Amino acid sequence: MNLEEWYRIAVLDETGGYPFGHEGPVPYFYKFPELYAMVAATWGTIFLTLSLGSLYTLKYGNSRVLLLTGLVFIVALVLMLLQAAF
Repeated sequence: MNLEEWYRIAVLDETGGYPFGHEGPVPYFYKFPELYAMVAATWGTIFLTLSLGSLYTLKYGNSRVLLLTGLVFIVALVLMLLQAAF
C-alpha cells in the first residue's frame, strides 16, 4: 500500500535501484527521494484509511456503504495510476 516504499526510502534510506533525478521516462515524483517518499506516504495513508474503513463497514455497516467505500477505493486507485503516468 505504498507505506513500504515510504519506509524504505524515508526511514531506511535505501535509494539504490530507484531512478531519481529524471533518469529516463519517469514520473515527476522521482525527482528527489524526499518527494517520492512523500507521495508514497500520501497514497499509502489514503489506501490504509480506505482499507480500514472497508473492514469497519464490512463488520458494522450496510452493503450500500460498503459498495460506496469500494467505489472510492477504485477511484483512488485510478487517480494514483493516472498521477504516476505524468
